[in-house]
Formats: sequence, structure tokens, C-alpha cells
Amino acid sequence: MITRTVELSDDRLFYDFCGSAASYLERTVCEDAPSFSPQDFLFFDIETTGLSPKEAYIYLIGCIYESENGPVMTQLFSEDPSEEEKILSAFCDLLRSHGLLIHFNGSTFDVPFVKARAGIYGIDVPLFWAGLDIYKVLKPYKELLGLKSMRMKAVEQYLGTAREDMYDGGELIEVYIKYISLKKLNRLKASHDENDFPAAFLPDEPVQPGASHRQVSVFSDYTGLRLIGDCSCNELLKILLLHNYEDVINMLSMGSLLDLAVFMSGNFVCSRFETVSSPNGSDRPAALLTISVEKAVSGLFNDRILTPARQKKGFNAVSSGGDLYNIRARIMRSDTTDELTFAIEPFEAELKLFFADYRNYYYLVNEDYAIHKSIGMFMDRERCVKCTASNCYARKSGMFLPVFEKKGGALAEKAHLYRRSLQDKAFFILADDLAADPQVLYLYVRQLLNALV
Repeated sequence: MITRTVELSDDRLFYDFCGSAASYLERTVCEDAPSFSPQDFLFFDIETTGLSPKEAYIYLIGCIYESENGPVMTQLFSEDPSEEEKILSAFCDLLRSHGLLIHFNGSTFDVPFVKARAGIYGIDVPLFWAGLDIYKVLKPYKELLGLKSMRMKAVEQYLGTAREDMYDGGELIEVYIKYISLKKLNRLKASHDENDFPAAFLPDEPVQPGASHRQVSVFSDYTGLRLIGDCSCNELLKILLLHNYEDVINMLSMGSLLDLAVFMSGNFVCSRFETVSSPNGSDRPAALLTISVEKAVSGLFNDRILTPARQKKGFNAVSSGGDLYNIRARIMRSDTTDELTFAIEPFEAELKLFFADYRNYYYLVNEDYAIHKSIGMFMDRERCVKCTASNCYARKSGMFLPVFEKKGGALAEKAHLYRRSLQDKAFFILADDLAADPQVLYLYVRQLLNALV
């Protein structure tokens, strides 16, 4: 077994990620979670010879954690299938002192694979408090981030993270097999006299000068060993370790995207709300909702036109012009904070506020609105009739904004929501109500943000 440990060249990303992850876990996973410190975190990624733990095994585990001398990267490499038990035992030792696993899509692959392979050897995998799967955290924001894929390399490309490795995990299976095959061949050579060593042990195809590892693959019929050109074991090992190293180290650069998840969960302050007549020189009014945001996430919204995802899936709020609502997002930057302003087109109309307990209301035929029975019982029966669900409403005129959640969500408990008719699935809120109540404004912005993913 090879154990390779190196200090991180830049520990700032490690500590920044730990801070963002702790904030995310405490806000979104468990409010009574313990206070996490960098000592708790264990980033890890595994390399295997296949997808099924019943048929394949683990040959490499890469980890990042805080040691006595600061953050380090440790790679546990199995030079032979028989050494899998050793690297699993060493990994479990690390897990006993760093009980918060961080991984990318490890919930469905790495974690269950480790547990299954450890069980074969009777190794008890230590209990860990929780795991943070970066893939699952970021997946809801795929469209908002403009990602075509949620593969790790796609996220790295979005962040501008450099990568030297040019292989994927599947291609490295063959590289690993070539590594252990070449090790066996070298042992065979060492056990024979150089002059007595059978020529058939060697590849029978010449290596072309300048050919890359991908281009050259030669085969020895005698030994059954497929080799990459004239690569040495050390060169093959570097290829294997580099891929795993970058898989683990590049997780650290994704801490800024965890800040996005914290922000979307409601970690913001509503600065102000106002309606203006023509913010962009148009003849249409706009409602401006301004909130304070962290610099790490402000760039995602700057000068973008966003269409709520729920509208694309069939829940449509239509503007006065007959179009789906689009929201323009702009960032105002300062030395201390960034402010994000959403510009939404309101419309002036008369809408209806429906009362659920219609049996307690009377409908005024001439006035076209409902009154409570405590008043209606004293009125002329020719003027009022018992309400049905469809005519039990009050009418209200004013400037309205769309509600981007079916049936109004939590806003329905805090503010009056209006519709055009009882059958209308689109709800609206009065702009004056948003301006008057900070709690209602906060809930509205949360719903707007959730609608964007």
C-alpha cells in the first residue's frame, strides 16, 4: 500500500469551504446541529475497478482533512487487489477523528461502496454525524447557474477551476490494470537472469516516438498483459493519483456555490421595496425589490433576465400585456456589501379576494361583493342572497404583483391574495401590502427566489 500525504499549497479555500458548509448545514439541514469546526471535515473520493461493489473493488481513496500541521491531502493507494483491506482500514481511522464527510455525488456511489467493501472484510465503518453531498446541494440550481450538466468537470469549468487530468474514472480502470500488470511483469523480470528472460514477455509491437498514452497500447500474447507504450509504473501511478487528487482538491473551490444555497434558503435582508414608473425608459411601471447579498453569489444575478421555472412547468402568472413574467436582476456594488434588485412588472387592475367560509357570507347582487352574515342578516333579502364559493369575494383596485407559488404558499397565511376568478390558478398580491409589512416582503422574496430554480 502506498500512502501519499502532502500539505495544501493554499489552505484558504479549505477554511472558506468549511465555513460555508457549516453555515449551510446549520441553516438547511438541522437547526440544532452542533457547531462544526474545520477539524470535523473529511473530504473524500474513491476510485474503483467498476460500478458494483459485489464485483469490483476500491484501489484508491483520496482525503483532505485538518492535521496537526494544517490541512493536508492524503491518498491511500492499493498496489494490488489484496491491499484493499489496508486502505479501507486506514480510511476508517481517519473517519473516526473527522466525522463529517464531504463528497461529490458520494451519497449514491462512494459512501455505499465503501460500506459494502468494508463489510466484506468485517471492518466497522465509524458512525459519522452527517454527510454533505455537493452534487445534491447544487443540483436544484443547475438552470440558475446555466449548467448543461451536473458532472463534476462541468461545475469546475463553470468556476474556471483548472484541471491537468484528462481521464475519467472509467478510463482509469484500464490504466490501473496496466499498472498492476506492469508491476507483476517487473517482478517476473527480477526473478530471471537478464540473458535468460524470455523475449515473449515483452510487447511485440514497437512504440512509436512521440505517441501519447491514449494512442499507444501494445499487447503481449505470452503474458496476457496490455501495456501503455513504454510507460513506467511511476508514470502510470502519477496518472492515477493526479485524477483522484484533482477530484478531491477541486471540491474546495465549490464553497462559493454553497453560499448560493445558503442565500437561497433565506439568508438575506430585504433593504427596500418601491414602485417606479419607467426604470428603463419604457412606458411600463416596475416594482423594485432590493435585498443585501454576499459578494460570492452576486455575480450569478448581475444584469440577467430570469424566467421563473414554475411558469415553464405550467403554473403561469400572466402580466397585463399577456406575457409570462420575466424578472430583471441587477447588482449594485459597494465596498461593504452588494445589493441585488429584482425588477418585476406590476399591473393596475381590480381583482377579487375570495373568502373560504362562504356559508357565513351574503352576496350583494347590485354591489357585486360579499358581506358577513352578521351584517347581511339585517338587510333586504332582495338585495342579498346566500353566497356560493364563486361569488364570495371582496373587490380591490390597485397595483398587483404575481405570486410564484401555487395557492400562495406561506404568503396566504400572512397577507391577502387576489385572483381574477375562483378558477384562476394565478394569485396576486397588492404592492401596498408588500410595502407595509417587512415580514410579508421577506416571504415574497423567498418565494420569488425559490421559483427561479
